[in-house]
Amino acid sequence: LSIWMGYRYWRSDPPGPLAPDWRGAVPLALLVGLLVAMGLVFIDGSRSLLLPPLFLSSVWLLCGVAAARRLLWPALFLYFAIFPFSRLFTDPLQSLAIAVVGGALSISGFTAYITGEFVHLPVGVFEIARGCSGTNFLVAGLALASFFALMYLRRLGHRLLLVGFAGAMAIISNWVRIYILILVGHLTDMQHSLIEDHNTFGWVVFLVFFVPVLLLARRLETREFEAADVSATEAEGAMEQGGEFLPSVSPSPKVPRLAGSVWSWLGSAVLASLLLLMPALVGWYSSAPSTQKGTLPPLDSAAGVRAVDRFPSAWAPITLQAVEQRFIGTRAGGATFEIYRALYPVQDWGAELFTSGNSVTGEGWQRLGVRSREVAGAGLKLQVVEHEGVLAGQRRLIWSWYYVAGTPVVNRQYARLVQLKGILAGRRDAGVVAVSVECEQDCDQAQVTLQGYLEGAGGGLLVSWPLYPPLAEQHRRDGFQ
Repeated sequence: LSIWMGYRYWRSDPPGPLAPDWRGAVPLALLVGLLVAMGLVFIDGSRSLLLPPLFLSSVWLLCGVAAARRLLWPALFLYFAIFPFSRLFTDPLQSLAIAVVGGALSISGFTAYITGEFVHLPVGVFEIARGCSGTNFLVAGLALASFFALMYLRRLGHRLLLVGFAGAMAIISNWVRIYILILVGHLTDMQHSLIEDHNTFGWVVFLVFFVPVLLLARRLETREFEAADVSATEAEGAMEQGGEFLPSVSPSPKVPRLAGSVWSWLGSAVLASLLLLMPALVGWYSSAPSTQKGTLPPLDSAAGVRAVDRFPSAWAPITLQAVEQRFIGTRAGGATFEIYRALYPVQDWGAELFTSGNSVTGEGWQRLGVRSREVAGAGLKLQVVEHEGVLAGQRRLIWSWYYVAGTPVVNRQYARLVQLKGILAGRRDAGVVAVSVECEQDCDQAQVTLQGYLEGAGGGLLVSWPLYPPLAEQHRRDGFQ
């Protein structure tokens, strides 16, 4: 659709003379630099968001700013395919669907009880999950309406009206879909085939609700044609009174002519190619073996801890492809605390600290709160993230922090900058440390327990560098060359 839109835009109103514009090299170089930096710190999915501006900057450099301006909307239309709409809209749309469907059920005479995203009926339980938010219907409706608006409508008000109406109808269709499924389940004792496979049914409902959108689009297009015919008639009448007539046929499409020397075209093409190849070259260089690696130094035995293969509690942090260590210890008063340390001696794609699969809380964690806390005392000053929640029916407190290239950090965004600085210095190591203890009536005593241990352990918890010799052989056996 984007390519077809670009072709039609270009044919209907071609830009002026095409010639290289060296000013386009500035945004192209900046975008390539951002693309390289994101690759170095293992930001993958979001890099696709740079594709439309990279394309426009390349067109600007090669053909001039008028050509880039002409292809602006076709390039931006690509965001319907690559923008992470689900990250922004899924949760609010899910909450809205639960509220609307719950209200509809309450006035429909249903015997239903709603807790969170679950709808409890006498015949069974429905879950209005995140996949039921309707984000896919919303994106499809907005994309189709935007395509029609950009291709066939000229007035901004008409465009906004059509896109807004399409978005509203897509959301409403999802509410109706959920309500009908619950109604069918109630009337058939959960035996209807729609209960097992309702994805196709959802798109059928969407298409039914999209019919009014198509009718509105056609009506808006007709109104613009009628207005254009009236204007043309008035102009023709004015010319007849002046003794001149409009031509009976429209002129043939213009073909943009080329300007500039052969050397300017060749130079701009070479520059654009070199800039666009930079991410691949830097990625190849950064994947070379690193001579500097992080390590996990041993904990001080005086701290009263011992290594274990797994924790006695249900706490099971997740760090994929990392070197892991687990310790348990006891403080005065009998409080048992657990320590988890994990290291990536050399980060790489698939073996990185900040990936979606990693979690210091692990599976089964019910979050009660997350906050930042500063631990200070006895010569120790450290910023930690405090996780408070329930695990296996027991309230628990977890303090965690990261080490990126030997620097302690808690903020992931800041950690990316530290990681980039470390890579430029030849270091690609990173690790995480977490200390956990169960709470009694409240977590105040647990905070005191963790504070006392951290003050006593001091630097023994650090994920440090250079490589600790006794672990070098272990790293070699584990495949970290």
